[in-house]
Amino acid sequence: MQARGIVVRTRVVDASGAPVPGLRVLAYRNDDMTGHAASVSGKTGADGIAELAVDEPGRYFLLARERLGGPAEGEWYGKFGGSKDHAVAVGSAGTGEPVRIVVERR
Repeated sequence: MQARGIVVRTRVVDASGAPVPGLRVLAYRNDDMTGHAASVSGKTGADGIAELAVDEPGRYFLLARERLGGPAEGEWYGKFGGSKDHAVAVGSAGTGEPVRIVVERR
């Protein structure tokens, strides 16, 4: 099934660069990345790849985690590190190449 909206491709890896399966990527419109996410991906595959769809172009603050809701203690967790504020600019064509998010156990 094709995702609706603008597709943001992500690749979730650990510190050594190995893909981490079974995580979800969340896109927030607010920089504190709390509350309801604007979009949530399906789980990453064995290759660490996940796609999520956002409604419109703009800046989105991305994080990847193992579970949804609650404290992230003991789970895989990480924010997009390609910008100081963890935001990625999403154009009308999406992001093209996967956005890399590095995660670690909290």
